[in-house]
Amino acid sequence: MKIKAILQAVDAYEQETGKSDRAISLEIGMSESAIRNWRRRLEAGEKDASIGANALVRLAKVLNVDPADFTEIQPPPASGFEESYAVAWEPQKAFQVEDVMKSLAPKAKSPCPFKLTRDAPAFNLSKGDILILDLNSSAKTGDIVLANRVDPNTGSAETLLGRYLPPYISPPNASEKPQLVDSNLISVMGPVVASFRPDANSAS
Repeated sequence: MKIKAILQAVDAYEQETGKSDRAISLEIGMSESAIRNWRRRLEAGEKDASIGANALVRLAKVLNVDPADFTEIQPPPASGFEESYAVAWEPQKAFQVEDVMKSLAPKAKSPCPFKLTRDAPAFNLSKGDILILDLNSSAKTGDIVLANRVDPNTGSAETLLGRYLPPYISPPNASEKPQLVDSNLISVMGPVVASFRPDANSAS
């Protein structure tokens, strides 16, 4: 991907919204340092960035640009990871997401909705539930969190759900191993501060 083109679009978006490199990196499902690392690589003289197709599409959607602005050919989706526990939620039908988030999580500094893609009975959560994450709040011991796990070979990422027990994230299923938090490969996106189950009129 063309690092310079990507960062020019990111800079314009940040000026318009006030969001940080970290917030945008997490929003597109990559590690919190992804965009910062692209900047360093550009400074070092590199011209191309490694980014999975799914993350590229999410980045283009967030920035409201055409993915073709970044590359002529999209790479195939990265493999090797199981299905993420959650994805960023954008309902297709009219729904006052901001109002709901303010009502359920009034103290959240930077609320962001994610849709659960797998059941998590240990946390009393089911597939399709909407989790409200605070991207600008630090997780505390015992919090349920979402985290990014990055594939170092492709730069693609999956979203993990678990209970934060520093330095580990304990998954909701006993069959899954605890994940050691590592700022390079696994990073906590933020605590889940509220959740709700959308009705048929708001779900997508």
